[in-house]
Amino acid sequence: ASSYVFSPCGLYPRAVAQGDGDGGGVPPRTLQLFSFMGKFAAKAMLDNRLVDLPFSPTFLRQLLGKQLSIDDLGDVNPQLAATLRRLQTLAHKRSAILRAGGRAADVSSALAALTLDGCQVGDLGLDFTLPGQPEVELCDGGASVDVTLDNVGEYVQRVLDVLLCEGVRAQVHAFRGGFSTVFP
Repeated sequence: ASSYVFSPCGLYPRAVAQGDGDGGGVPPRTLQLFSFMGKFAAKAMLDNRLVDLPFSPTFLRQLLGKQLSIDDLGDVNPQLAATLRRLQTLAHKRSAILRAGGRAADVSSALAALTLDGCQVGDLGLDFTLPGQPEVELCDGGASVDVTLDNVGEYVQRVLDVLLCEGVRAQVHAFRGGFSTVFP
């Protein structure tokens, strides 16, 4: 295994369960490293030095306190963003069908026709955990909550919230803190 990190979309923190809101679930060593990286980046700026730290544009926007969206996730993980967009489209279509109303049989058949490449959302085997990280639950008991057509919109929003905000909050805070100690 190589000791070098390569990320074609730039460096972005891995989402982890944050614990009680102050980074309690994030390993202290991780927070130390993010703080160090913040100090390092600030010192490089002060000394007018170029360093090869290919941060993801999404991480940089996050450091600036910008509101992030599914488009920003596309900068970090294009495949996941594309899949979430498709699931989000199904959620919007479901909402439109329910708003339009009509006979119960017609609504039911229209909802049954909503599939992802011919597969019902409930048959995808998704649960309320972060894709690729089953240890990070999107809600209490998320590992035992299946994603269905009824809750797919909530699932997409929770994945975005955890990947772009909640799951990386302590790391971003540590980076900002380290940066601010050198370059207020």
